[in-house]
Amino acid sequence: MIIKNLAKTSMTDITKTFNEAFADYIIQFTTSEEYLQNRWNAAGVDYDLSFGIFSDDNLVGFIIHGIDQWNGKETAFNIGTGVVPDHRGKRIVKKLYNHALPILKEHGIEQCLLEVIQENEKAIKAYESVGFKEERELISFTYSLDTKGVVARLDDQIQMKVDTDILSIDWDFVQSFWDFKPSWEHSISAIMKNVNVCQFLGLYKEGKLIGYAIFTPKTGYIFQFAIAKDERGKGFAKCLFQKLMTFSDKLVTINVDKRSEQTLNFLSAFGFKEFIKQYEMKKFPL
Repeated sequence: MIIKNLAKTSMTDITKTFNEAFADYIIQFTTSEEYLQNRWNAAGVDYDLSFGIFSDDNLVGFIIHGIDQWNGKETAFNIGTGVVPDHRGKRIVKKLYNHALPILKEHGIEQCLLEVIQENEKAIKAYESVGFKEERELISFTYSLDTKGVVARLDDQIQMKVDTDILSIDWDFVQSFWDFKPSWEHSISAIMKNVNVCQFLGLYKEGKLIGYAIFTPKTGYIFQFAIAKDERGKGFAKCLFQKLMTFSDKLVTINVDKRSEQTLNFLSAFGFKEFIKQYEMKKFPL
């Protein structure tokens, strides 16, 4: 078996191996080449710094890395790791990282970041064996209705509007609403790479933004949401989410920081159901 970067490996081959590796995963799913291409482009994937292990020229395991700044450091985020069933038990993930880490360091990468399902104990042990440590716990939720929701009537001083111009967001102001830093695929950088599919739903009081959600209308996928800290407890978040339900009968919000009790309490009260728990893990320094 040999390890090399994926710069010259076709998306067709990567997708085939990806689907084979995840066919018996904790959350089973299959995906298309187009989906992976779009998702990984949005996540800043660099195929020169993503690596695969090959047996008889067949890709049997991989680590896909997105590259960007994270907390002021050049970071490689593991957007996906997989090994096909016939090659498990051979410490392939450790071999891939042992190969990748010196190369990442040579390219100025200061740290590695990843997310792993808490039930996946084998993967967690593999990551710990190369130096990853748990940073925080992240929880994901879904909500669905048989019919689209009805938006509660807002006070005359409160307006709600949808804007497709993501580029005009005042991020310095918006960040003042946050209780926790969004995860990699929901970061400001990730959203700016997804401007063609995202919309901004703003809640305004006398013309001033007091709450928002960034979402994709077709899927109900929520990248970010928050209410200004001095405007909480007034039902504004409920109005925001009721409006989101007019776009999609299902909402998905991924990777809420477990330490944000106020956010978790709101989601539970609204009717969201938890469907996955993950650890965010980091290796620093390389």
